[in-house]
Amino acid sequence: MFMNFMDYTDDLCMYIFTNDQRARMQTAMANGTYRSQLTTSAATLCTMSAATPTSNFALATSGCSGAVITPTNNSNGTPAPTYAWSSNPAAGVTFNPNNTATNPGITFTNPGTYTISCVATNSVGNNSSSKVITITTCAGICNDTIMNVSNTSTLDVSIAGADAGTPGCSPKAGYIFGSNCYDDQEKAEYFPVAKYSSISSPKITGAIVLFFKNGTQGTGGNASTPVSLKLYNGTMAGGPTGTTTPLGVSASNLGNITSGVTTTSVNYCGAPGIVYASPIILPYKFNFATAVNAPATNGFFASITCPTAAGDTIVVMDDGGNAAGTNWELWTPGGWYNVSPTWGGFNASMAILPIMTCSATSVSEMALENNVVLMPNPSTGLVTVAATLPNVSDMTITVTNALGQIISETSFTNVRNNAFTVDLTGKENGVYFVSITSGGEKVTKRVILNK
Repeated sequence: MFMNFMDYTDDLCMYIFTNDQRARMQTAMANGTYRSQLTTSAATLCTMSAATPTSNFALATSGCSGAVITPTNNSNGTPAPTYAWSSNPAAGVTFNPNNTATNPGITFTNPGTYTISCVATNSVGNNSSSKVITITTCAGICNDTIMNVSNTSTLDVSIAGADAGTPGCSPKAGYIFGSNCYDDQEKAEYFPVAKYSSISSPKITGAIVLFFKNGTQGTGGNASTPVSLKLYNGTMAGGPTGTTTPLGVSASNLGNITSGVTTTSVNYCGAPGIVYASPIILPYKFNFATAVNAPATNGFFASITCPTAAGDTIVVMDDGGNAAGTNWELWTPGGWYNVSPTWGGFNASMAILPIMTCSATSVSEMALENNVVLMPNPSTGLVTVAATLPNVSDMTITVTNALGQIISETSFTNVRNNAFTVDLTGKENGVYFVSITSGGEKVTKRVILNK
């Protein structure tokens, strides 16, 4: 049995000893040659001996030119070492934010074989270690989503405050990014050219929208009520333009949207580790019948229409922690307005994720390409395969490494509007290929794993 001898104890243990037991222990502690020093903090602190650092890091053995490769620094030493990273050859290699960072992002402009070295230094000495990586010219990412939501933020539902001065807006005014008592007609998210400039001949094939639905709350209503996704030209400073002739329109309805399955988390939008207690996220994928050429200048808006009839509601989830807003809204009876100043400086980004692709090589490939998307890409381990097929079909997902070796292969039946997770968390960083076979068609997509 263990006991603590403390003056300030107030539990029953203090009473199981003989009288003056506490005084005897304190006397023994105070008069011992070494025991008396135990109450002096300086004598009880742990002192760690200085040690020469050991440099050690993990690095992918292969990568793509232009892609960011991040090493995992496992070095140690006492005191903690500083680092100096270098490359041989050094031409075309950059370290971000600099070559003295603990885990810098490394970018290789040219293909080739490189030796990356890390020198760890402290007051005792230094130590160096090296890894070799082979860089190749990879085909551009041909199917990926873009978004404004931060990958460290929590997806929110933004509710409008009560407005006693407007009929029908008290005690509840509805949702900022959805249906409300002001009968807002559309909510549009802006995407600058910089979001897709790395994609060759970029086209927009559709968009994933994360709606909010919690039982009977949020998105729902008459199944036949139209809900569309529209694409417009424009700028963030001036708002959408050419709205009478959209770049593209994908029409759907509340019935199609609410027929999907709600989930407690998604790993491709917002912070991937956040799991809600209830399934409140309702993903839905809008498809364009014909891929839309992404504007080469300024960027574009992806706008969702809002039902205004009583009982019909849509709510788009958002990231409410931004420094600047990225959206506009269409009012009733008309006119576009910047959301941030309109709602008192509320800065947010909606969970609308346009799907970008490069030019297709065939009509057949384009059909399946339009209906299946992988995200996020690059990935830290978990990859979502989102499928929205025109008809119920069987699907097989096969994952191979750069050597063509099969990592996993899984078959699914009765697939139409589903999302599947490919787990690469136990694999080494590098390039992997995900092949999707469905309805006699096959498309292969490249995934970069960078943990």
